[in-house]
Amino acid sequence: MPHKAILTYPERCTGCRRCEIACSEHFTGKVQPSMSRIKIIEFSAGVIDIPLVCRQCEVEEPPCCKVCPKNCFSRDENTDAVIINLEECIACGKCIAACPIGAIFLNPETRKPIKCELCFTKDSSIPPCVKACPSNALEYGETPFDASKESSPEKVSLSLTKKLIGGI
Repeated sequence: MPHKAILTYPERCTGCRRCEIACSEHFTGKVQPSMSRIKIIEFSAGVIDIPLVCRQCEVEEPPCCKVCPKNCFSRDENTDAVIINLEECIACGKCIAACPIGAIFLNPETRKPIKCELCFTKDSSIPPCVKACPSNALEYGETPFDASKESSPEKVSLSLTKKLIGGI
């Protein structure tokens, strides 16, 4: 069943990292991209930039939820986002390893996982990263995301490279 998530369009991404800035500012109150829940992955010396963000796996029990020994993951009733109870988290890192697209990151300060939880502001029903993207490489919308079929950033990069070069 489709649900809402942040959709990415790598072919539109310019690598400006405004999404990372908006996200980190939303969570920390300062520009600190290392604390962002979205990352821009650079390939081919900056020729290809791929936004990487949790797709809120559609499956009943996403991979990150399955492997958590403390059951710290749950689905938000209002947004359908997969969220982490950081108070219970023991920072084992199993969720980071289990994510099929690598969209769970390590908080450099707490050493606990961080991921997109579809945050919103008082003024908007659109996540700050989506609002900040000048090239529309991010969109908040319906997705039929299936974790078992998703490609890694490396596979997406290879596909885009083939398109740019002309069908290798």
